[in-house]
Amino acid sequence: MRRRSIIVIRRIETPVERDPDSYVQWLCECLGFGRDELATQIFKDLLKANYKGRHPSSTELCKGRDVTRAAVIYHLNRFIDRGLVERRGRSYSLRDTTLTSTIEEIEEDMLRYFKKFKEIARKVDTEHNIPVE
Repeated sequence: MRRRSIIVIRRIETPVERDPDSYVQWLCECLGFGRDELATQIFKDLLKANYKGRHPSSTELCKGRDVTRAAVIYHLNRFIDRGLVERRGRSYSLRDTTLTSTIEEIEEDMLRYFKKFKEIARKVDTEHNIPVE
């Protein structure tokens, strides 16, 4: 079964602090995770692990936290739904090798979706005898 995709983009002012943690927090907020500290921390840990060539399991991402594995999986599934993360067996990783390339893939997804939206909109306009440019 194919997972649904959810693309959320919130326009939020870039952080005053100019450090990687602030930027990751900002990115998570912009992509619809709000100020959920657990989600942001899980994403930061996953990002750090991926940069070291590791692909942690949900159990590994629980370590050092007073949270259930189910809570971690919930957030991982939200990352998957938004196209940031992929699951490979028991392991989780960024969708692509870097955060930049992962964001670029999400951008490509959006362009494909909008192309499809325009096709459908043209059909609706044409059905209603509205001239389409």
